[in-house]
Amino acid sequence: MVNTLKNTIYIALLGAALHSCVGSKYSNKRKGETMRLSVIEDSSYLRLHTLKTQQIPTLAMRGASSRGFGVGELVSLAAMGVDKLIAIDKSQFTASYGQSVSDLYFYDQISNTGHFDPTGIQFKGLEIKRDIKIRKKDTTALSATFLIDTTQKYEILNSSVFRLRIKDLHLVYSKAKASTTKWYVPWTWGNKNIDDKMNMDLEIRFYTSYVTASGNFYDNVLVGKFNLNLRNMPLNPESAEYKSYYDSLAGDPVGGYSFLIPRSCGFAFDEEKELLQIYNQGSYRIEVSVKETGKEKFIKTKLAENSTEIIKEGSNQLLKLLKD
Repeated sequence: MVNTLKNTIYIALLGAALHSCVGSKYSNKRKGETMRLSVIEDSSYLRLHTLKTQQIPTLAMRGASSRGFGVGELVSLAAMGVDKLIAIDKSQFTASYGQSVSDLYFYDQISNTGHFDPTGIQFKGLEIKRDIKIRKKDTTALSATFLIDTTQKYEILNSSVFRLRIKDLHLVYSKAKASTTKWYVPWTWGNKNIDDKMNMDLEIRFYTSYVTASGNFYDNVLVGKFNLNLRNMPLNPESAEYKSYYDSLAGDPVGGYSFLIPRSCGFAFDEEKELLQIYNQGSYRIEVSVKETGKEKFIKTKLAENSTEIIKEGSNQLLKLLKD
């Protein structure tokens, strides 16, 4: 009787230990891990000069039903930002990683017009890659490319704001563990649940430092933030839903926005070797952070009213530039 009781307890403990312990072969891959973040530049990509001329009505021409886009409306635009705050349980089913790239220039030439002169925007987008080693061979685990949304050219020109869209995104091997085989209790070991899927939250941030024409200096200002929240991402490339899922992401907008990188005020020599006040090429850096989790219940999202970091740290200062 005692031995029978001991065996029952042992089997129960073993069953509890085995509960959800078998991971997907496409998950928990970290060996030889490297991450690359690169910027795609092409000063001919946006072609803002091809936009149609916009009529700017005078005060007398404006009727009660007409609308312009003034500085006051820029404030409301900034207040439209939505941020998702992520709280994730720390466990083997959760992994966080990131990368940054700095010493970048947003424009391909200096300007004598102003801080937000869009002439020569060379930033086209960015590419993220996480590589690992599978059987000693370099393998791409995650690849993602994001491009400036060219359907919003007038917003870029009129509001000094740009947005991003997904060009392509694929996850093959996750860093976090995905629970794919579940042993519920010892007497139901035959019951399994195959679920090679992952959840991901990706964040892209743009920072800049600049000097205004009036001599004010701003350092490490957050001017843009984008959030991409993906759920139930298939990991098995041989599954029926894998191709359709990732193909459907192409062209999707990424949540969030960024102001154009402000040009810092400085000086340059003209042909007569006289100093002229100019605006530089707009230096900036990008930070990317990725959070993966194999269990949706580990992710708790809270929708904030607005992206307070952008509003408090960046947009108030940038709006001052627009008023100058």
